[in-house]
Amino acid sequence: METTVINEAIDVGVVFKKSEIIPKWFFWNNRKYEVKNIEFTWKTKEFPEKKLFFALSVKSGTIFEISFNLKTLLWNIEKSTSN
Repeated sequence: METTVINEAIDVGVVFKKSEIIPKWFFWNNRKYEVKNIEFTWKTKEFPEKKLFFALSVKSGTIFEISFNLKTLLWNIEKSTSN
């Protein structure tokens, strides 16, 4: 498996279900990626901001790690892991 650090701002389409944020798709490098599955989620508190992280699989089998900054309300793609 090869992991690539990306660290770029992205646009994400989400569904809000009760107190849950569910990413459905995101745009990166002029391409739309449909989320196949949410593999894992976690939170961190990086002073002074809290972030939600999502490990998402897409159709190609690549896993993308994206984050949502709860203070700025901005999304970021952190890295990708492919076979």
